[in-house]
Amino acid sequence: MTRFSRFLLGTSVALALGLLATPASAELRAEALSHYHQGRFAQAGALLEQIDARGEADGPLLYRLAFCQRKAGDPRSAKTQERAREALENALSSATDLATPFYLANTYNNIGREEDARRIAAEATAGVEQGDLTSPATGSQMFQLGKLYADQQLGEQAAKWYAKAVETLTGEAEGNGAYVRRASRFLAERAFRARDFESAQKYYGLMTDGGVGEQVDFDRLAVAQVHLGRYREAAAAWKQAELALPGRGDRARYCNRLARMASRLDALPQQAPSGEAWGQLGKDELQTLMSETADQAKKTGAEVTEGAPLSDDDRARLRAQFAELQPVFLAAALEYAVRGYSIREAAFFGGYAPMIFHAKHWYLPGEKVRKKKKKQQKPTR
Repeated sequence: MTRFSRFLLGTSVALALGLLATPASAELRAEALSHYHQGRFAQAGALLEQIDARGEADGPLLYRLAFCQRKAGDPRSAKTQERAREALENALSSATDLATPFYLANTYNNIGREEDARRIAAEATAGVEQGDLTSPATGSQMFQLGKLYADQQLGEQAAKWYAKAVETLTGEAEGNGAYVRRASRFLAERAFRARDFESAQKYYGLMTDGGVGEQVDFDRLAVAQVHLGRYREAAAAWKQAELALPGRGDRARYCNRLARMASRLDALPQQAPSGEAWGQLGKDELQTLMSETADQAKKTGAEVTEGAPLSDDDRARLRAQFAELQPVFLAAALEYAVRGYSIREAAFFGGYAPMIFHAKHWYLPGEKVRKKKKKQQKPTR
């Protein structure tokens, strides 16, 4: 047999065994997980199918395959999930890290066995605390530990590990984007409830990075930014909220215009004209204040459109009135909006919707609307 014949024979045997048809198992696994972590589930699923066909899919990989199949509407996902459950249960007693209990707890949650999920989660976190399971070293492992604490409703511990996971994963060249968004949602909602708007802005920002997110996420990001006095950024977030659900974007559209006008001013007043903090005013008081300031602005404008030509002194006086009224109106309207009240309804029935959508109503005829300032506004709430 010639050297070439031996080469052909060896190649044929290798192909029959599948050794040259696909990458080595470790490379295939790494590629599949890379796709999975970045949310490319169709590509990940195709590679995981190959690994499964070789009989090399362990419990965590079967769980991921079931998830990819479910995303694709593949009816095989339920059967794959059942195979994942069996494999994970069989591997649990010999597990040395968090992957097996993490995916088993997720599987139990998926099939309605919440008590079993909490039990597995409690055993896993106790194992880490006692040193029986390896302490998290990567961002993904930190996320897994955070999720296991969250499964037990242990918010403080979950937040601690989720925050570490986000910091680690966002610092990696190709971090797990899905884990970053899920951990950020937990942290953002927790911060928002606690009125920690700096943290809420950070984590809602991570959740919606690249324009990906639900309308409520963009809205809460904008609300946090308003509380921080970052009106230009709030306007951009509300614009994204409007685009997320155009058919239900009235709130975002109105709020976007208010924030854009506020971004052109040096600052909004810290208190209402009564001397009370904005947060002390009730819904009706805010409505009254918006209506009254809008009416006064209309009367100021009427002095120009209906009266004789103005002297320089009169023009300066009216300009000063606009400059006093507009910040109060915007502060009241934004306070009303960030509390979740319907600013569209209030503006429609109050007759001042045009004053939200057309900034010219706050300036003397012929004067240009002030351009946005580059300097960031100071917090007002």
